[in-house]
Amino acid sequence: MREAYTYIDDDRVMINHPAVMTEVDAIRALRTHNASDFLNSDPSHLGRTMGTNAAVRTAVEEMVAKDWVRSKAGFEDAKKELWAVNDLVVLKLLADLS
Repeated sequence: MREAYTYIDDDRVMINHPAVMTEVDAIRALRTHNASDFLNSDPSHLGRTMGTNAAVRTAVEEMVAKDWVRSKAGFEDAKKELWAVNDLVVLKLLADLS
């Protein structure tokens, strides 16, 4: 998958978040630069918050520390690179059909 879709590992395009977080929780944490709502949550209702797990806390804090803020120009450059690669794939497919 990563070989076919190289942009998966491109921090300019993708938000990589810990699997234990939903995308909504990750986006909220990144936009507010604060993951305390998630880390203080107790989805199992067992009296243990998500943040009590050291690995979860570390992963979430590292994600927030990366600061997923991109300039419009940087995002546009990444899209142009991706489109150029896609164009090459289409040209190869068309050449193979002829």
